[in-house]
Amino acid sequence: MIVIQSIINTILVIFQIFLTVISIIYSQRKYHRWISPLSIYTSISSVSLLLCLMNLLSYTDIKTIVLFLLLLSEISLFFGVTFGDAIFNSVKGKTKRIQQNEEDSHSLIIKEVEIVRLSMSIIAIIATVGWTLSLREILRIYSLSYILADTSFIQYMDLQQQYIGYLNVMGILVFPMFVFCAFKDKVRILDIICVCLAMTGLFLAGIKSYLIITLVVGFFVYSQIAPKIKFRYILLLAFAGIAFFVFYTNIIDKYSVVNFGGSNFPEFLSIFQRPYLYITGGWASFSVAEASTGTMFPYKGYVVLAPIFKLISFLGLTDKEQFEPLEGVQISSYGAGTNVYTMVGEAYIDLGVVGCVFTFLFLGLICGYLYKLSCRYRKPNMIFVSALLMYVMFISFLNYYLNFKILFLCIVTYGVLKAVNFYKNKKRRRIIYRRKTTNESRTFFRQQYHTIR
Repeated sequence: MIVIQSIINTILVIFQIFLTVISIIYSQRKYHRWISPLSIYTSISSVSLLLCLMNLLSYTDIKTIVLFLLLLSEISLFFGVTFGDAIFNSVKGKTKRIQQNEEDSHSLIIKEVEIVRLSMSIIAIIATVGWTLSLREILRIYSLSYILADTSFIQYMDLQQQYIGYLNVMGILVFPMFVFCAFKDKVRILDIICVCLAMTGLFLAGIKSYLIITLVVGFFVYSQIAPKIKFRYILLLAFAGIAFFVFYTNIIDKYSVVNFGGSNFPEFLSIFQRPYLYITGGWASFSVAEASTGTMFPYKGYVVLAPIFKLISFLGLTDKEQFEPLEGVQISSYGAGTNVYTMVGEAYIDLGVVGCVFTFLFLGLICGYLYKLSCRYRKPNMIFVSALLMYVMFISFLNYYLNFKILFLCIVTYGVLKAVNFYKNKKRRRIIYRRKTTNESRTFFRQQYHTIR
């Protein structure tokens, strides 16, 4: 029986790799770039699953149903992306963006950069106001020397206060906007200042995921505006991410467990045990928690519909229990554990097989539609919103990332860019009107002068 299950698992893993290759080829032909929501999800799932099967931390065995549900989620996501593309074609038609001459194209780029740069400055100011107000309250209780003496205190000083903490969260958008401006135009000193202020607030928040979000979303913005992404950039990003994780663990999260019993890591690579647990532990925890489907959460939709429940709860329309971080499970006989169950695992444990399928159909439809919109029209607001949703597919966890913060960032991004665009166009119309009025007045007085003569 064990041999048969091992053979089935091997076949499913091979099929998973095959689907990943197909999704990359499909994305390249469909969008003329291999990075897309579909290829990101399948690639990240394949890499993390293969690393998990190396079993460097003596995990419990991965169940066959976990591999089957992963394939089912990817097929559902593919159909969702296809539906999103079909809806885009039916709504927007086959028309392409109007081709402009070189001068008009240059002026359009400058206009877009001005809008994004002004939006970045506004968001950076708001974020700075948020974290400085919180920091001022903290410094009334704790001295600066006390905080610097033990940098791990940053995690516990509660910079992200209720409501006002969302101002600092807005700083996540600054670096992706900086990437857009740097690619389209020259970098200015004010741009660097904005990035430094936003990064300072995110670092002081003591939540490493904020820094990861802003860096990865910045890369996805670059992937949408750059003509071609070289594979070595992907490797560089992966190396930088792991290096940041190790650095953050040693400086801020230094009291967390970094060496686990039963580890098969070579001695000189032992510092990577915790990153390995974060990247791969979800598959093992999904295998452990799979038997708890329908009973692990207090009600249906507790994880998948958490942003909606939080919104209607804020409006006082429901009294359902608010979403809290999920309970961890032990995934190794040596004590390693995690409370992350992968995106497909959380959807399945929360809503079952049917709910899992519809969750990925919906995600594929939304991501596919917005990504096609971004590729076709290249509008900044669509680029940034699409990059945020691509991050959800990249991180592949509903628990922490498909939550109210991501929804909040999408709304802020779209709203601020639209407002600044309206302001810029209104200002431009006033200038044109004044010039037109001035020219008409000059023409009138000239006519009167010649008439008198």
